[in-house]
Amino acid sequence: MQRRLNPQVVAYTSFANPSRLLKEETLLSLMRGVSKRPNRQINLVIVNPVSERAENRKVEQSCVAYWLPFLPGERFLKLIASSDLYIERCIDEELGLCSIDAGMVGTPVAKLT
Repeated sequence: MQRRLNPQVVAYTSFANPSRLLKEETLLSLMRGVSKRPNRQINLVIVNPVSERAENRKVEQSCVAYWLPFLPGERFLKLIASSDLYIERCIDEELGLCSIDAGMVGTPVAKLT
């Protein structure tokens, strides 16, 4: 598999949005700060299961965020496997322990709560 020049970070939003979960805006803010460090663009992919369509927008000079609608489990796992970092912002009940799957395919996991 060919690696991208730009690091790709994946996060999953939840069907529910309890107050104890990391907010999407917090993820974007984090990427704004992190993207100022490297000399290359960071791609943040947010899978939002309640969204009906994909969209993208530039968050910072060197960070682009992509929103994807619900992905079947196998496609989501392939996305994680091809990424450089998986940010776990929820308690993992919806994802069937996806952070463990990410670790098993060699993708580092950042558990942010």
